[in-house]
Amino acid sequence: MRVLSDSHTRNRIGCPNNRLTRHHGLGGLSIHTNLRKIDLNLLTIFDAVFRERHISRAAEQLGMSQSAVSHALGRLRDVLDDPLFIRHATGMEPTRRALEIAQPIHEALNDLTGILARSEGFDASNTKRTFTIALGDYCECLIMPPLMQWLERHAPHIQIVCQPDHGRDAHELFSHGNIDLFLDYMPIEIEGLAATTLFSEQLCVVASRTRTDFGEHLSLANFAAAKHVIFERHSDYGSLLDVALHREGIERNNVLTASSLVFMMLIAARSGLLASIPRRLALLFADSLDLQIYPLPVSMDALTIKMYWLQEQHDDPGHLWLRELVQRIASLQ
Repeated sequence: MRVLSDSHTRNRIGCPNNRLTRHHGLGGLSIHTNLRKIDLNLLTIFDAVFRERHISRAAEQLGMSQSAVSHALGRLRDVLDDPLFIRHATGMEPTRRALEIAQPIHEALNDLTGILARSEGFDASNTKRTFTIALGDYCECLIMPPLMQWLERHAPHIQIVCQPDHGRDAHELFSHGNIDLFLDYMPIEIEGLAATTLFSEQLCVVASRTRTDFGEHLSLANFAAAKHVIFERHSDYGSLLDVALHREGIERNNVLTASSLVFMMLIAARSGLLASIPRRLALLFADSLDLQIYPLPVSMDALTIKMYWLQEQHDDPGHLWLRELVQRIASLQ
């Protein structure tokens, strides 16, 4: 997040209709009174610490030292006459006052960032900005290498943070305000989210090339008789595959539940287990892992990989630039 200049933002926050001015009670004083005392950079730092619950992570996100962030928090504590955060073993726990002011501050900063970005445009070649993308290892392997290759050449100051979703839903990830994009193949219907389709994907089956009993084609009977490693996640594509198999009266013999798709391929390469994997991912690793790729021996609808973001970020030029870049890269995969 960019640290905002007081000279650019004073008038915007001072408007009666602004979100921040509709909330009072910062340390017992009105927002209008406190803006004369608060360096607006302090609000940006407060927002980062509140979301990260950790001084060092907030400092890294802001491009500041830990001591500078701690000093800024001290200044804000003095102005608001509240400790704001209490240090615990697990991180920084917000006080009741911090919980009261966090959301209006976050919304106002989003408004200001969008307004300034729209007026200034977005120069990716010279801008230093960090974007956070939540995605599983499938999209991470497929999208991130070409994305980083492009950024290295054309936008060297842009930083990307990949946050694994670990099966958490989009609502949880977006509600904490920690991500810019969410890439997944399961449909998500949450108020306040926008989405676009990146591409469609088919499943295939991979097995070690040392297995010669299947021949050139994997039959449904051999698929049913084999042992499988599966990727278990709430409402994941594995469940969709099992639905398709149940229509054929077949249940997989699942002997290992893996935490990632790449790990599934490693297991398949070094054992007799089969793994049902998105085809593009299998093609990336087939040669290096010495895997044989077979068509899925059962009819199943294609997976639709989508990109989700908050509607409030829709017109942010930097955010728009990132979304268009991800779409272009996805279209080439």
